[in-house]
Amino acid sequence: MDFAQQQRKPGKHLVGIGFVVLLHVGIVYALINGLAKEGIKLIQKELEVKLIDEPPPPPPPEEPKEIPPPPDVKAPPPPPESYVPPPEVQVAAPVQVPQMAVQNTAPPAVETPPAPPPPPKAEPAPQQPATVAGACSNASDTMQTLGDKWSALADKEGITDPVPVRARVLIGSGGEVKDVQITQTGNSAVGRLAASGLRRLKCQATGTDYWLLFETTFRLAD
Repeated sequence: MDFAQQQRKPGKHLVGIGFVVLLHVGIVYALINGLAKEGIKLIQKELEVKLIDEPPPPPPPEEPKEIPPPPDVKAPPPPPESYVPPPEVQVAAPVQVPQMAVQNTAPPAVETPPAPPPPPKAEPAPQQPATVAGACSNASDTMQTLGDKWSALADKEGITDPVPVRARVLIGSGGEVKDVQITQTGNSAVGRLAASGLRRLKCQATGTDYWLLFETTFRLAD
């Protein structure tokens, strides 16, 4: 008998199908009973409830601090129109002097300069006359004129006592009077009178200046 004929027998197919159906029913029943018991066990267990604390809310952001406004700095007043700025003084930098090595050597000998030659000897001055009377040709005339003026001066000034007068007369190289110095007098007016008369002297020319002495006493005639 071949395989095709065996497949055509329906009795064998029904037995196999029934067996498969029963097998599925047993499995379903076993599953239903087992799941029901497990569900009851789960219901019977106590439910544990835990309270979970919520995390605290974050702190609010800090408000920015107010920045104080800058101080009101007043600008300095402008300088007056007549203000003149001081000149800039430039300070010169100090000059660095190079250091020189110092040698301990003896100083050079100082040569003594030769002594200057002696000055030439002055030629001896010619012999000078001692008084006006011995050197001046008009000495007598001068004294006569002074006597006449002395009488008038004495009457005017009320002079009654004798007045001595001493003077030095500088005679130039040509015999002219260059200077008159009153060295002694008892009355200033009489001294001026004598000086004015002595300036008119004409004396001896010697080629060099020299001094003459004049000495007299003015007195009234008896």
